[in-house]
Amino acid sequence: MELLTVLGDQKQEQFSEELLLKPLPDRKVLAHFPFQSSAPPSAANGRRHHHLFPKAISQLIQKFQVKEMDLSFTQGRWNYESWGGFDPIASSNAKPPRVELWAVFDVAQDQIDASWKNLTHALSGLFCASINFLESTTTYSSPKWSFPPASGNLRYGTLPREAVCTENLTPWLKLLPCRDKAGLSVLLDRPSIYRGYYHSQRLHLTARGPLAVGFEKCAPRAATLQGKETRGRTGSE
Repeated sequence: MELLTVLGDQKQEQFSEELLLKPLPDRKVLAHFPFQSSAPPSAANGRRHHHLFPKAISQLIQKFQVKEMDLSFTQGRWNYESWGGFDPIASSNAKPPRVELWAVFDVAQDQIDASWKNLTHALSGLFCASINFLESTTTYSSPKWSFPPASGNLRYGTLPREAVCTENLTPWLKLLPCRDKAGLSVLLDRPSIYRGYYHSQRLHLTARGPLAVGFEKCAPRAATLQGKETRGRTGSE
């Protein structure tokens, strides 16, 4: 089952949300919530009155000259054998446990490390996480073959010991136009999410031309969906 809602004007900011419910072979259910927001390029002075696009993300892009970024918080391990590994959802949402971040910068080579450091500190405050620990040269890398288009302007890091909890979900929901007060986000019941076998929340943004940011929530559970609450259930009935 899939639901889709779109808000906004094509020439202005846009926001769309979807919900995909997919039964899995091992008697579990995959709930996938993709939220996407986009905005046209800012004026020459960089000022804009935001209606749907999150202002905090726009400021992040402009201040640190981020061309593309991907941040994920994950709990549990994706079961490739039972849940798939090559379909679009698995290929983009099957993330390593805990925190993963990579970013491409539009700055000179000698400024990339400083931009990365400042970005990790900003994200740490925005998402209530220890992302600032990625500033150390022992916790991030500069891959050249995994991300060919980046050509040296990319930094990548992970925090395998970072705990993922509701404190990370709350600021993530604040980036949505209606937070968790309206739309499909009201179905994101926190206790049910963190009792699941696997869940991953992902923020992906691009700043090539019009700004675009995607927020995704992926959570396989042994469950049935009843109103706002997802209750775990296994076995036959």
